Amino acid sequence: MMLASLYMCLVIAGTTVFGETQSDVQKKSQTQYEFKNVYFIKPSEIDELSKSSTLLHIYFIASETYYSTLKSLFDEMENAAKYLKSYNIKIAVLDCLLHTEETEYCAKKDVRKNFFTFKNGNFLLKLDLETLFDVESIMAHSIHLLSIDKVPVLLSRLERMNLESKIIGVKDLIFAYFPLSGTREHRIFAEVAYAYQDNYNFAFTAETKVTEGLQNANSINSESTFAIWAMFCSTSTHEQLQSGDCDNIMYKGDTNLAAIATFIRLLGEPVLYYSPSKDALALLEMPGSVPILFVYTEETSNQMIEKDVQELAHFVRGHAKLVVLNMDKNKNKKIAQEHGYQGSIPNIAFLEKPGEVTYINRPWSLESAQEFLEATIYLSDKPSSEVVKKSQHSPETDIFSESLIEEVETQDDEVEDAVFRLQLEDMDLSFMPPLFKETFAAAIDSAQLKLVLFYLPFDHVSMAFLSDLAKAATNFSGSDVLMRVNCFDATDLCAAQNITSYPLMRIYQKGMKPQEYKGHLHSQSVLIAYKLLQLKSPVKLNTQEEVDKFMKGHFPMSFSSYSPSSVILLAAKENKEVRLIFKKVAKSLSTVTAFGIVTKKLVASVAKKYGVMVPAVVAYNRQDVDKPIRILTDLTEETLRDFAWMSTFKTLPELGINNFPTLFAKKLPFAILFVDKNSTASLEAMKMMTKIALSGQFDNVIFCSMNAQPKTLGIKILSSYAWTATLPMISLVNHRQAEVFNYAGKLLKDDEVTSWLKDVLLGLIPPSKHLEQASWNAPGKYYDFLAMTDSLKEIENTANQNAIDQDKSNDTEKEELIDQLLKEDEAARAQLLQIRKLQLHEGKNHVHTSEEPQSLKQESTPIEASTHIEL
Repeated sequence: MMLASLYMCLVIAGTTVFGETQSDVQKKSQTQYEFKNVYFIKPSEIDELSKSSTLLHIYFIASETYYSTLKSLFDEMENAAKYLKSYNIKIAVLDCLLHTEETEYCAKKDVRKNFFTFKNGNFLLKLDLETLFDVESIMAHSIHLLSIDKVPVLLSRLERMNLESKIIGVKDLIFAYFPLSGTREHRIFAEVAYAYQDNYNFAFTAETKVTEGLQNANSINSESTFAIWAMFCSTSTHEQLQSGDCDNIMYKGDTNLAAIATFIRLLGEPVLYYSPSKDALALLEMPGSVPILFVYTEETSNQMIEKDVQELAHFVRGHAKLVVLNMDKNKNKKIAQEHGYQGSIPNIAFLEKPGEVTYINRPWSLESAQEFLEATIYLSDKPSSEVVKKSQHSPETDIFSESLIEEVETQDDEVEDAVFRLQLEDMDLSFMPPLFKETFAAAIDSAQLKLVLFYLPFDHVSMAFLSDLAKAATNFSGSDVLMRVNCFDATDLCAAQNITSYPLMRIYQKGMKPQEYKGHLHSQSVLIAYKLLQLKSPVKLNTQEEVDKFMKGHFPMSFSSYSPSSVILLAAKENKEVRLIFKKVAKSLSTVTAFGIVTKKLVASVAKKYGVMVPAVVAYNRQDVDKPIRILTDLTEETLRDFAWMSTFKTLPELGINNFPTLFAKKLPFAILFVDKNSTASLEAMKMMTKIALSGQFDNVIFCSMNAQPKTLGIKILSSYAWTATLPMISLVNHRQAEVFNYAGKLLKDDEVTSWLKDVLLGLIPPSKHLEQASWNAPGKYYDFLAMTDSLKEIENTANQNAIDQDKSNDTEKEELIDQLLKEDEAARAQLLQIRKLQLHEGKNHVHTSEEPQSLKQESTPIEASTHIEL
């Protein structure tokens, strides 16, 4: 099929099509890509469409670009168009291969790298394709364009102060920091700015220096991805600006559309309420998702805390409502106590849900009250030890809180975080020169070893990996070891090299067939692979000195810092098949560890040294003091692969995200020892566990440990296995059967633990818990590490293949995750669009979208934070 015919097949699977109907297109060729929300247009329709008030993006297919290259872009366009319809923003595609003489845009040099944007009959601007790398970036830039004249980017603190001066006494300013555009944070900010542009001024910056002087601005650093302030310029004075800024508060909640939209809505509502006695019950049961704080007071303490209450009202503005509850009446006191309050007066409390109140258990002070708010409303990492939680049922407090257990199966992954939060930045690619069809062959033939990255500039995984490699490129010996191919520009080269997935790194060694890099998409992992490849395994070992140095990681070069193990073959002349197997495995796992072949004249003496019969393979793990020497005599390709992989692990390895895929691929139960590394008891338990692992009684179990100190992945995992626990603790986990067995003995003794393990494996002990759906599934919107690892089961018979980076194999899951986040924002988005609609059609200057409880409307007196409180 001609490529021109291929692009003719772009189809809209819907009823509304600007140009050709779905059937018209299908008559021309078979469907290759179905658009449901992106329009397929003809040149004659550009003028008509661009004259509408609709914001219109057009992408022109202007060269014989291969379909596989564009599919990723089309996916992101389609997903973005689905949500942009709510904003009356349309995305269209025009095929220049069918209409080469009919539109000027097809002839433009940069047509392939840009979206062309139109509105009201005018061409607005071009959006560089490299800034539109996923659905979030397309939405962020598109929605921002709707209010671009009202949402400036500020480049200096002077510009911010000039803006404050212009709006002083008139309007408040919502000011945001996000270092790079096109991110999820940028999209959220653009959506709320579009909705509330008539109520507030909006501005943002990408420079930390522009935030200087604002509340908590010193917390912004190079790692920060988002911050937002409400600046109350409408109630500030010019005198204030001479010595500082408008009064301001920093947003401290979650970074999602609903939370930030709620924050901005609450800024325009009363913060502080006074409750008469008969409304106490209604206030305690105030509905809605807005946090409610109560200040319990009485006549003797009113004057003492009056100023503090005003400060607290300002402190929580936009985040919560503050209700002053008069406790002079016994009825009020009784009602509060029935709802869990048992503290002293005056006090401050947080109503988490009906019947459960958190309060301070120490004398009142403004400082302690603010610390309390940080630990409850703002979820500070440093909760006060004086914070007490009480409920009607008052159950015994477990060592793991419900909120922690709720987070248990949320697995953090370094690369997933980079993929999800990828932000384009200026990259120094001088140490990663580009390759094209004309230069590729010469470059590959000119060196002993080349690592070439094939990528797409609008693929987020590609750009995350490229950015990481660019920063580490100077660690490679030479400026041309790492090279890159942009498959959007060099489509002919990528097609010739049969590149069908992105990103893909290929290893080219002189005299050998190219092989794909199958490690983690991380610069440190690539560097380790590169160093090990320089060994050219298997290394020939001709003398006893060379054997000894190789086992210590110092021959033919020093590699001990790149692999903890060395693997050697001891084979006689007649063991030809064994030699062939060893060489094959050594080549395929040359990026994992070092392989050596002992010369035939030395085999007998080396075999005697290690006490083995020939043929055999000996591995030496330099980091394992318990069992450094490992022997393999059952020499098949499968057993040797597994042996080589396992030689890189200690007898009792610490389980983590880097080694989990390999261990999980063995399909054996895990005996996990959860420890506190600073505890003597835990250190003794590790010795005991190692002894059991070395006993040879449990070859069908993987023994490992996990650090379960506070704020570690280990404590999160452990809290999903047991409601209460004392470290050290042992759990046996059978992932395939979705079963967890917790050791219930009071003391960890080797004979008792051994007996328990045998009973568990024989089915004599029932499981302590069943894992949901035979996996650790994340309950929220975060990265599902184990589910992704489980998908590797389709890659058979090789632990090496099971270590393929999970981002590549789960790009679909990542796209579903972003789609899930966007869907979760739909309710908030609908409310924001309704606010904007009311502003446009009814001319309202301020819009309230939430109802207060009837009791507050009729009996309570809402007052501003600056108003005197009469208790």
